[in-house]
Amino acid sequence: MATNREALELAIYAILGASLAILPFILMWRQTETQPWFGNRTLMRWQGAIGVSLSLLFFATLFEPDTYVLRNTMVSPVRLLVVGIFWALFLMIFAGHCKLRREQSYLCWIVAAMFLVAAIILNFSSGPYTADADAPLHTMYFESMWYHWGAYIASAKSLASGLAIYRDFPSQYGLGPSIFIAAASGLGWVAGMFIVVGVLQLVYWVSISVIGLVIANRAVGYNPMVWISVLLVTITTCFLWAGSPTFANFFPSLGGARYFPAALLSAAIILLDLSRDNYAEKRGWRLHILWGLGAVWSVESLFIVSFIWWPQYLLLKTPNNASKGEIVRNLGRSMLILAVVAIVTFAVFLAGYYAIYKVLPDIQMFLAFASNVPGSLPVNIVGPALLITFSLVLSLYALGSLYRTSGINRDFRTLFCVMLLSYGAMVYYIGRSHDSNILSLFPYHGLIWIFLVLNETSKFIRTAAASLLALSLSWICVAQHASPINRFDTLLTFNGTQLDSVIENYYEEPVSTDRGRAIDFITSKYGEGITAFDIYANIVLTSPQKEWTSYNNATTYAGLPSEVQKLAVHRARLQLNRQGWVIIPSISPPMSLAYVQDLFAADYEVDQKLAFDTYTAYRFVPKR
Repeated sequence: MATNREALELAIYAILGASLAILPFILMWRQTETQPWFGNRTLMRWQGAIGVSLSLLFFATLFEPDTYVLRNTMVSPVRLLVVGIFWALFLMIFAGHCKLRREQSYLCWIVAAMFLVAAIILNFSSGPYTADADAPLHTMYFESMWYHWGAYIASAKSLASGLAIYRDFPSQYGLGPSIFIAAASGLGWVAGMFIVVGVLQLVYWVSISVIGLVIANRAVGYNPMVWISVLLVTITTCFLWAGSPTFANFFPSLGGARYFPAALLSAAIILLDLSRDNYAEKRGWRLHILWGLGAVWSVESLFIVSFIWWPQYLLLKTPNNASKGEIVRNLGRSMLILAVVAIVTFAVFLAGYYAIYKVLPDIQMFLAFASNVPGSLPVNIVGPALLITFSLVLSLYALGSLYRTSGINRDFRTLFCVMLLSYGAMVYYIGRSHDSNILSLFPYHGLIWIFLVLNETSKFIRTAAASLLALSLSWICVAQHASPINRFDTLLTFNGTQLDSVIENYYEEPVSTDRGRAIDFITSKYGEGITAFDIYANIVLTSPQKEWTSYNNATTYAGLPSEVQKLAVHRARLQLNRQGWVIIPSISPPMSLAYVQDLFAADYEVDQKLAFDTYTAYRFVPKR
C-alpha cells in the first residue's frame, strides 16, 4: 500500500493532470482575445543563453547514480569533449542553421527507409540477449532482463492454462500482452515473447516517429535534414534511452509492450488532424475504437488512453469562439457520447469474458497491481524529475502563447495531444518513482522539444528545447558506445527463435547447476509443473511444464497483500486441481520456506521433499 508521501504525490499528480486536461476549456471560458505575441525586447539578447544554461542545468539531474546513465560508463575528458562536439553539431541542426531549404520528398522517404532498417536491426537482434561469460556486467543485465520478462511470461502461462485473468490471477501488465505472448508460445515462451515485444516496440517507434514527422512537415515541409534529426531523436529515445545504457527491449515494460496503445492513438489523432468541421468526414469514430483497444490492453493503458482521448474529443467537439453557454452544452453532449462509448466497450468486453469463462472479473484482482504498485518509491524531487518538470513548464508556456496568438488551431491541438501523452505516461513513474524510469518518458518529451524547436517563436523556449535535444543525442552516442554492457559485435545476430534454449542452458542446465539438476530430475521422473522461488530465474521452461498454480512468478506477486496472493492460489487450485513442485534456493531466497508453506497451506499439503545441495524441492498436493 502507498505511504502518506506517495499518496500525496499521487494526489498532486491527479490535480495537475485534471488541470492540464481542462486547460483549453479554461482558456475558452475566459474568452481571451487573440493578439500578436511580443517578447520582452530587453531580454531578447539573453534568451538564447538563458535557454541553453537552463537546459544544461536540468539535464545534469539525469546523472544521479540511480538513473544508470553515468553508471557503467567510463567518463573521461576525451569522451566529454566528444559529447561537447556532438552537442554543438546537433544544437546547430535543431536551432535551424543547417536546414536544406528546398523540399525534397524523395530524399525524406529514403531517410525514413534507412531508419526503419536500423530500427528493425535494433529491435530484432538477438545477440545482446546472450550472456557473456567474459563480461560479468553484461551478464548482470542479462539476468535482470530475465526478471522483467518473467513477469510477462508468468501471466501468459496462466492465461494459456485456462485460468481466468483478473479473477483466478491478477496481471501486472494486463490482458493485451498476455494474450499475444500466449498466442505466440508455440515458438517457445521466450521466443514468442521476443517476437511479440519486437512487433509492439516497432509499432510504438513508428507511432512516435509519425508524430514527430507530422510535426516537422507541418512546420517546414519535406526537409531531409529535419527528417534525419527527428528520426535520430525517436530511434534513440525509443531504443536506447529507455534502457540506458543498454537496449530498451531488455526491459519491455519501458516501451511498446506497455505504451503502444497510447502512442498509436496519439499518432492517429495528430495524423487525422480532426476538427469540429471535419470529424464526420475523416471518420473520427475510428479513434473511439483505438481508445477501446487501449482500454482493454491493461489497467494502466485504460487510464493513459482515456487521459489522451477524452480531453481531445471534448476539445474538437467544442467550436472556437463559443459562448459560455455553448461550451457547457457541447461539453455535456460530448461527455454523454464518451460515457456511451465506454459503457458499450466494457459491456462487449464483459460479454466476451463471460462467454469464455462463465464468470465475471473480480475487481480486487483487476486492480491488484494498480493499488499495490511493485517497488513503489517516493519521487526524488531534486533528481531527474526536475528535467521533466522543466520540459512541461516550457510546453505549458508555449501552449499559452499559441492560444494567445492563434486560438485553438491545429498546432495548439497537436501540442496539447503530445502533452497529454507525456503526462499520462508519467503515471508509471509516479507509482514507481525509480529515477531510471524517467528515461522511458524521453520519447514523449523528445516530441515536445521537436515541436517547440520548429514552432515556438520565443527564442528562449526554442533554444532550450534545441539544447535538450542536442544533449540527449550527444550523450547517448557516447554512453552507448562506452558502456561495457553492450555487445555491438553481436548486433547482426538474429536467432530470436532460439532464446528458449539460451535461457534453459543458462538457468536450467542439469550438469552445472543445482537448480537445473532439480528441474531435470522432477520433470523426467514426475512430469509435473514446477514453481521456482528465485529472484531472477522465476520461470521454469524445461518441458513438460504443466501449470498447477497461477503463483508461477514469486517476485511478481511478492508486493501484493497476502490475502490477494492466497486468493490467487485458492482459485487456481479450484480450476486446475493439480499437484506440483516448489523449488527454493538455500542462498538468498526471495521468500522464506515458512512464508511459502503458509501461502499454500489452506489448499495444499506437502507430501515429498527432495534436496539438491543449494536447492530444496517440495511437492504440493491439493487437499481433498
